[in-house]
Amino acid sequence: MKLIKTVKKIMALSTGAVMVGATVLSASAAADLAGYPAPFVKDGKFNGILVVGDAANAADVLGSVDIATSLQFASRIKKSVSTSAGSQISVSGEAWRIGTSSKKLEMSESVGAGSSLVSENIRNITTFISDDELTGLLADDTFRNAKGDYDYHQYLYFDPVNAQDGTNPASLSVTFAEDPDTDVTGDYFYIKNNDRVARYSLEFTSSAESDITDSAGSASTSGTYLWSMEGKTINMLGKTFSIVKARRSSANGNSAELTLMGGAVQDTLNEGESKTYTIGGKEYDLKLDFVGTTTTKFVINGEITDSLQEGDTYTLSDKSQVGIKDISVQDFAGGVRKTEFYLGADKIFLKDTDVNAAGAGSQTLEVGSEKIDDTKVTITGTDDNTTFKIDTIELNITADDDIYIPAGGKLSGQLEEPQVLLNAWDIEYQGLDNVPVETYKLDTSGSNQYDIVFVDGDGKSASIPLAYTSTGTTLKLGDNNDDLILVENNGALGNNNTAIITRNDYFLVTDKSQQQGSRRTYLLRYKGSSATSDSSPVIKFQNVGSGETLERPLAATGLTVPFTGTAAANIQLGGATYNVYNASLSTSGDFDILVDMDGDGSLSEIVYSETDAGNGTEVGNNVINVTTRAGMQIVIKPVPFNATLGSVQAPTHIEVSFQTVDADDYDNVAPSPIDFNISAASAEVQFSEDTSNVNQNYISPEEETNTNYGYTTMGAKIKWENPTNSPDKLTIEYPTVQRLPLIYITSPEASISTGEATEAGQIVYYETQPIAVGSAKLAGEITDIAAQNAIIVGGPCANAAAAEVMGFPEPCGKDFSVGKAVVRLYEQANGNVAMLVAGYEAADTRRAARVVANYEDWQTAGKLQGLKVEVSGTSFSDISVAAIDVKAEADAAAAAAAATTTTTTTTTTTE
Repeated sequence: MKLIKTVKKIMALSTGAVMVGATVLSASAAADLAGYPAPFVKDGKFNGILVVGDAANAADVLGSVDIATSLQFASRIKKSVSTSAGSQISVSGEAWRIGTSSKKLEMSESVGAGSSLVSENIRNITTFISDDELTGLLADDTFRNAKGDYDYHQYLYFDPVNAQDGTNPASLSVTFAEDPDTDVTGDYFYIKNNDRVARYSLEFTSSAESDITDSAGSASTSGTYLWSMEGKTINMLGKTFSIVKARRSSANGNSAELTLMGGAVQDTLNEGESKTYTIGGKEYDLKLDFVGTTTTKFVINGEITDSLQEGDTYTLSDKSQVGIKDISVQDFAGGVRKTEFYLGADKIFLKDTDVNAAGAGSQTLEVGSEKIDDTKVTITGTDDNTTFKIDTIELNITADDDIYIPAGGKLSGQLEEPQVLLNAWDIEYQGLDNVPVETYKLDTSGSNQYDIVFVDGDGKSASIPLAYTSTGTTLKLGDNNDDLILVENNGALGNNNTAIITRNDYFLVTDKSQQQGSRRTYLLRYKGSSATSDSSPVIKFQNVGSGETLERPLAATGLTVPFTGTAAANIQLGGATYNVYNASLSTSGDFDILVDMDGDGSLSEIVYSETDAGNGTEVGNNVINVTTRAGMQIVIKPVPFNATLGSVQAPTHIEVSFQTVDADDYDNVAPSPIDFNISAASAEVQFSEDTSNVNQNYISPEEETNTNYGYTTMGAKIKWENPTNSPDKLTIEYPTVQRLPLIYITSPEASISTGEATEAGQIVYYETQPIAVGSAKLAGEITDIAAQNAIIVGGPCANAAAAEVMGFPEPCGKDFSVGKAVVRLYEQANGNVAMLVAGYEAADTRRAARVVANYEDWQTAGKLQGLKVEVSGTSFSDISVAAIDVKAEADAAAAAAAATTTTTTTTTTTE
C-alpha cells in the first residue's frame, strides 16, 4: 500500500516537472510579460477569457474586475479622420448646433447708422426645427384616449424678429457688443427685448377629441370637463406628462385649461405609509400623513405640506416640488385611502380662453406655482358643446428684456423666469469656434513710420515698411532710406519713375495666375548684383519673411536700356516665376531693376504716356496687392495714385483696405472691408477710419478707454488702439477658416465642451472595442483550458483551471509562500497562452491582480517582464515585484524531484 502511494507521488511530481519544462522551452520563445496585454488583446480586441474559481473568494473576483477594467481600456484601435480647421467639440446628450449642411450661422457685424445691414440670425438658417434635428426632444408621438389615437408632431419655430436698429444688433444673432447690465464687452448671442425667442408647437395631424361632460362623466353641453383627455398621458419636449385636469374655462365653451404633471419620481402611497426616495443624490423621507375625500397631506423630511388637491403642487424648502396626480378614497371602514403623486414635480398649466382664434383671448402659462408673464399660450381647435377638438398647442416665448448670452452661457441663465423653457430645453452659446488664426498689424516703427505686418505665402511673418514721414504732412512709401515699390512699368525710364527698384528697395511679388484669396505673396528686398561682365554674375534678393538670401544667376548678354524684353534673371517662389529686368546699364554692379511682380511674364499692366516725362498720364493701374497665407487681401492705394510714379508729387494719404475677397472663404454674408487712411501731421504718422464703404461700429470696453474692438462676419477680430500721445495701431486676428458661432438647442442632460484649435488635416482617435459579455467564466464552465487564451485568477486550491495549468500540484498550495503571489505565463502546445495570477491568500492574489491592471507602470520600471514575477507586500501602496528565472526554478524542481525519487525508491526496497 505504501509502495502504491509512493509511485503515485513520484508520477505527480514528474508530470508537474515535465509540464513546467515544456512551458519554459516553448514560452521563452514567444510569451513575455513585458509584452502584456498581448496576446490577450489582439487587433484592438480582447482575445481570451477571464477565469475565477467556482467558489471564488471576493478578493479574487475583485482582482479579475481590476484586470478586466484595464483590458477594456487597452482594447481599442487607432483611427483617424480628415478634418478642416476648427475646435474639437464634444457633445453628450441631445443637442443640435444651429446650422445645416448648406447654411452656417455667421457672426453679425456691428455697423454704424447709415451702413448696410451685415448680419444673420437663426431664422436666416431655418424657420423651424423638428425631430429631424432633435429626435428625442421633438419626437413625433401619439396621444391616445377613448375617442381614438391621434398622431402629432412637435416643432420649435423661429419667427420674424427685429432687424438691426441703428447700432443695436439684429435679434437672435451673435454679435460683438457690451452688455449694459454688466458693462462687459464680448461676443454675445443677442435677443432684443419683446422679440420672440421661439415658438413651441405641438400639432395634431387630425384633431384630438374629447367628450364634454360634467364632473360625474355624464355628457353635458354646459359641462366643463374634457372627460376623454383627463387622466391620460402625453409626451412633450422629451417629457411624459399626465393630464391631471382637462377643462373648459367656462360653460360658454371655446376655451381650454390643461394641467399637466410630470416628475422625477411617480409613485402611490397608502395613508400612513412611508418610503424613502433619492433624487439628484439627495434622500427624501416621505410619509403620506392624511388622505381625505378631495385633499391629501404629506410629511417630507420633517416638513409638513399644505392640504393639496389633485393638480396642486407644494414647494419644499429646497425648492423641489411634490405634485398630486390622483386621490383615491374607499369611503367605508377599512377602505383604501391612497394618493398618486410626483416628487420632483413638473407642473404646467395652460389656458386659452378663445380656441377659435389664434392669439385671441386670455392666454396663460403657469409653471409650478409661477405665472409666466412673457409667454402666450395658444390652443387652437373647435368646441360644439358636445365634442371638444384640439388642433395645436403653442407656447410663444418672448424675451423679457434685452438678452445677452455670453460665451459659455445659457438662455435659462439670462431669463427672469427660466421656467418658461419648461425645464425641458435651452439655448446654449459656446462662443466662437476655436480655429487657428493669423495676426496682421498696422504698426508703428517710431512715431514717423507705419509698417504692415502680414503672414506670407510660406507662413512667415513679414513687415512691410509702408509709410514714412520726415516733415509736416509729407509721406513716402517705404522707410527713411529705402522705397517700397508697388507697381510694374514698361514705359519711360526717367529718373522720377519710382517703379524702378534700386538697391535695398522693398517690393512685393504675388502670383496673379491664382484665384484672389489664394495668391501667395512675398516681401522681397533687392540686395544688389554683379556686373554682367563679371565671371558668373549673380543678383541677390532677401526674402524678408524667412530672412533667406535668394541668389540668382544673371544673363550675360541681351540686356539693353530701355529693356527689350529679355530678362536679366528670374525668381522662383511659391510655385510662380517672377522675371527681373535691368532698368539701368548692367555693365556696372547693383544696377537698377524692374520686376514682373505678378508673375504673368510681362510688365504691361501699367502703361503711361510719355508726353509729360516724369508724371505721365495714367491709362491703367494695377497696384500689387498683398494676399496673406490665410487668404485676406490687403490693398494699398497711395492717393493720388500717380504719385507713386514720380517724386514731384507726394501722396496726400495712403488708403489701406483689409478684405476677404474669396467667396469660398465664408458661407453667405460677405465680410465688410476694414478700411483706414494713413496720413501725416507734424512729422508724425496717423490713421483714421475710412467710412466711405462701411461704418464699423467699434466698441471700447469700459476698462480699455483707448482701445476699440470689432468683428467681421469672417470672424476676424479687430483691435484699434488710439493712445493719447502716440500714433494709433491696428491688430487683426484673422481665422484660417471662417470663425463661426457655436450655438446649440439643448436638452437638460446635454453637455458640450470645446477643445483646442486644430489645423486642417488628420485627427487621430481611438475607438474602444467592448469586451464581449460572457468573457468571464467560472472554472467549472471550462472544458478545455488550452482552447483559448486565459487569464486565471486565484490559486490551484480555489481554481480548478489554475490547478490544471500548474500540473495539479499536491498539496495544492505547495508552490506559494505567505505574503507572496505570482504572475506567470504558460504557453499551450497549440500556441494559446494562460496567465496565472495567484497568491498564498486571496489578499495576495488581489495585490498581484493590481500589478497586472497597472501593467504599464511596472513594465516602465522594468519589473514586469519574462515568464514569471513574484509579487509581495502588505497593502496596495506597499508592493514589490521581482522577476523569477523560470528555467532555473524548473531545473531546481527537477533536481529536487530526482532526489526525492531516489530516496523514496531506496526506502521502499528496504521495506
